[in-house]
This record gives sequence, C-alpha cells and structure tokens, in this order.
Amino acid sequence: MPEKIIYVVGSPRSGSSLIYNALCSHKKLNQAVPENHLVTNLAKNFFNQCQRNNNIEENYFFDSIKDTKSYFNNCLEIFFNKVSKKYSVNYLVLKSITLTANINILNEIYPNIYYVMTMRDPRDIVVSMINVGQKQEKLNMQNQFPRNMNLLCQKINRSYWLFLEKNQEKFLYEKVFLIKYEDFILKPTDMLNQIAKKFSLDIVYDKNFNIWGRSSNVYKENTKSIDNPYKSNLWSKPLDNSQIGIYKEILKKNEIKEINSYCKDIINMFYC
Repeated sequence: MPEKIIYVVGSPRSGSSLIYNALCSHKKLNQAVPENHLVTNLAKNFFNQCQRNNNIEENYFFDSIKDTKSYFNNCLEIFFNKVSKKYSVNYLVLKSITLTANINILNEIYPNIYYVMTMRDPRDIVVSMINVGQKQEKLNMQNQFPRNMNLLCQKINRSYWLFLEKNQEKFLYEKVFLIKYEDFILKPTDMLNQIAKKFSLDIVYDKNFNIWGRSSNVYKENTKSIDNPYKSNLWSKPLDNSQIGIYKEILKKNEIKEINSYCKDIINMFYC
C-alpha cells in the first residue's frame, strides 16, 4: 500500500495538468499518467448505493452504511495497490478533474487521501474553456464549452462549492492544499515544496526541476495529442505568465460583468 495518496483536482482549465506534471517531475513519485475515472465512479456509486440502501434495497445487499463503506474501501485499496506497485512508488499522485466536486464523498470512504486543489481566476478559466470549445468544433466534435457565461460559470462553481460550505472547513484544512495557478507560475519551486511540506512528503524540489521531464506520452507531441482539443499550447514548454489576465484581451465587457456576477463568491474569496 502506498504511504501517501494525493489527487490533483480542480475546475476544468484551472492549470491542473501543469501542476500535476510538475508534482510528478520528482523521481520519488510516479510519472504523470492520464486521468482515470474509476475512483470518481466509485465515489458516485457509493453515494448512490447509500441512497438505495435507505430507499429501495434496505439491507438486502449491505448490512449498514459501515458495511457499504468497507466494500468500496476494499475496491479502492485494490486499485491503489495495483497502481503504486506498477510504478514502484510509496507516494502515489493521480489527477482527476471529474472527482473534484465529490472529494468529500471519497473522504468518507477512503480518508487516507490528500488533495491538491488547483484554483485560477474564473475569468481566465472561461477564456480557456471557450478556446477548447472552439477546437472541438473544428474537429467536428461536440462543443462542451459554448460561449455561455452562465453555463461555464456553473462548471466552475460546481468545482469549488466546498469552499463555500462552513461544514467542510475542517476537511479542507486537514486534507486539501489550495494552489492558485497564478502563484505557481510566479513561484513554482516554492509552491511545490509547500505541497510536500503540507503532506509530509520526504521530497524537495530544486529550482532547476523539469516540469515535463517525466510526463507520459499523452502530454508529448504525437499524433493523438495533436488532435486533442484539451491540449494547451503551453504543454511541454517553459512556464510563462502570458495567460494570467488574458480575459482582458479576449472577453467582452458584458461577459466579464456576467462572470463577476455568476462567480462572485469565488472571485471575492480568492481574487479580491
């Protein structure tokens, strides 16, 4: 069993891939790997099963909530053991954007997981979302990020709803490290070492670390990734601050006003 399990989570287009690859650049961690949705689905299925226990199935399959938790905990343990052995690591770091809104549920089943939550100015997130949507259309794919400020802000707010809930403060303080994209761009080594300290990882990042040095091929130049609309133009390149505040150049004034309204709580909490 790995000594520590860390998940990188956050809103879509919040810089999670960049920060995940940076974390995994250390040789004591596994290399960066593609997202896997098994854990997300197990968390959702656990929640749904608990509802069915109460409303439909009673105790026909599981004797109690505790029994249900034990079953799902065992499933997760098998998965984490398998992956940590595959990469021969004591510190396992994975990434899942789809897990973000449900990390509190996962914590109920498997409390030995820690989380790095990536945060970015919602206005810049929207610009990146729109860019992905436009790429999807050019590839004859469904646009998952249409230029609808209300819809896009719902995606952002759904990712960070835990920070607006008083009853989640203890969980967030103990298990979650919030890292702002803007801070990481300006102080990458310092931010990575803060994460290591927060979760008591016996590792140190030096200022010359190579963010993309141990990334899997999914992040490198190849046929598949070229046609990946989610692939940022900054992947595999040195850090730069060109995308900080990019919304001022791309969005219309009324769009900025809408985002300021729809994401008011997040902006007031982290960007005022």
